[in-house]
Amino acid sequence: MYRKIRENYDEILLQQDLDSLVSWTKKWCLKFNVDKCKVMHVAHTGQHQYVLDGAKLQEVQQERDL
Repeated sequence: MYRKIRENYDEILLQQDLDSLVSWTKKWCLKFNVDKCKVMHVAHTGQHQYVLDGAKLQEVQQERDL
């Protein structure tokens, strides 16, 4: 999932996107491996802590498999 973050409101929208994704997975009886889900800031460092299904997502500087 990707969203360009220009202001604080964009961070809220990204969290809402993540929440919608979790709702979709519960509806279809699927589950994400939250340990494999990460946050990577491309152009700046963010201050917002993103959550997926109640678990905080780890922030990384690089990721081997996107």
